[in-house]
This record gives sequence, C-alpha cells and structure tokens, in this order.
Amino acid sequence: MKAQIECEECLHGLGRRMAKAACEKDKASYGATLEVAAAVVGREFILGRSVPTRVATSMFRAVVCQSNNPDPFARLKAEEYERGVAAAERLKRGVGDSIGELLLMSATGNRLDFFRDLAEVEAEWAQGAKPPAVDDRERLVAKLAAGSRVLILADNVGEYPFDEPLMEGLRRLGAEVVYAVKGKVSQNDLCIDDLETLGLTVEGVEGVEGIIDTGTDWVGCELSEVSREFRDEWESADLVISKGMANMETLTEYPHELRGREVFFVLVAKCEPVARMLGVKVGALVLAHADRVLGREVI
Repeated sequence: MKAQIECEECLHGLGRRMAKAACEKDKASYGATLEVAAAVVGREFILGRSVPTRVATSMFRAVVCQSNNPDPFARLKAEEYERGVAAAERLKRGVGDSIGELLLMSATGNRLDFFRDLAEVEAEWAQGAKPPAVDDRERLVAKLAAGSRVLILADNVGEYPFDEPLMEGLRRLGAEVVYAVKGKVSQNDLCIDDLETLGLTVEGVEGVEGIIDTGTDWVGCELSEVSREFRDEWESADLVISKGMANMETLTEYPHELRGREVFFVLVAKCEPVARMLGVKVGALVLAHADRVLGREVI
C-alpha cells in the first residue's frame, strides 16, 4: 500500500511514540532521538510512492540506534500480553468452536496497537466480537481440508491469546498450523525473543505444528527481506492467514505473490487510508481474501 496524505502525520506521531518509549529511562536523549525519527520521515516519505511500513522500519531502527535501547516497547509488550490474556479468556466464553467464530475472535484481537490507548482497546474488547464489514470466512473455511498447511502471520504481542483458539481449532480439523513471528524486535510485534520471555515455546503451544520467524525486523511481511526458511514456508503453505494492517500494507506490494493463492487478511481497519483501501469505516473488522483487497487498492 502506497503512502496516502494522512500517512505523513501518522508517521511523525509514531516517531514521537517510539522516541518517548525508547527514552523512558534516559529522558535527556529524547530530543536527539525525536530529531532522528523526524529526519527519517522527512527523507523517506514520498506521497503516493513510499510504503508507510518501510518508512516505519527505518525510523524504528534509527530510534533504537540513537537511544541505545534495543527493545523500546518491552514494558508495553508485557502489559499488552497480560491484558490480552485476560480479555481473550473473557471473550472466548461467548465464542463457539467453529472456525468462522474463531476467526472473528482472532480479528477482534487486532484492535490492539501500540499507538492506541490500552484502556480504549479493553473497552472495545469488552463489547465482544462485532460482525465484520468484509467477510470472506466461508471461502477460507471451504479451502480447509485435513492435512492443509496453514501459515499464520502474527502481529502484536497482545494478540497471541486471541490467535491461540484459532490455531487449536484448525488443528482439530486436521490442519498443520505454522505460526510466524518476527525474527528480531520490531515495535510491539511478537518476535522470536518474546516467546521465551512470555513462556510461549513450541512444545507448550497446543495445536501449533511449529513456530518460525521471518528472519528480519521489518515491520509487516516484507517478502524481499525474509529468511529462506520463511520463504519456503510461504511458498508451500496451502492457506495463509495474515494478521494486522502492517502485514497487509507490505504484502499488497507483491501482487504477483498473492494472485492465485489462498491468502486472507484478518484485521481491524484502524486508520483512514487502510479503511479507504478496503471500502470500510475506521474501526471495522475485516476478513478479506487477497483478491478482494487487490481489486480495491488505492495506487
């Protein structure tokens, strides 16, 4: 997805949040770190040409380097995960065991993002899973079969508790489930190092065939930068479930990789450009096949 007019101010806002988080214990370095973040946006943002997630990746790397803080959102990630566990447990009580309902629960978890107030997100979670504005769940379920290999692209740390019931449900149907996390720290996304911190080992995750990582810290799923292991899994998967806006924003830059594939985007449209691209209102849940998304993309 190419940058839209709202993206420039949004990226500057992300830079401020990154700098504030990175300099929480060293406030004297905040000014210089903020300047570095703003400089990246000034250098790399080009309306209609740059990809917001790529700018965000460069900005995050610059903030980490300038602040000398390798994991600026470590504290936030721990809090998001703790609250996500509690919210998912409550929500699960009212959700059935069908794949369609479990997909909706997974999408509801995507209301979380590090630029959103946690209390606001929790209030939305408390309202339960609302009907999706775009709903291709029937097509997804129809493509599932015993032995299907399903690749799930993870998003934020706090979403994992919402994804776990879906993984268990897929496994009950006989599908092989592979859960892909980031290879290195990437904002508040679930990365390989977080698994040990949170106690999420492969052996301890029911219903997961394996956990792999992308091999990179790129925001979203930047296919030109992933590891060979991830590329092999991407190419061999029968069905891909891509969580969150950032994964969609990067993957739609590779239309030749999506066409003819069973790739589904599961997300909440949390900004105007993404909502406009999908033809929905901000805040809407979306479970869309890649073909539908590519047909609407704003160039």
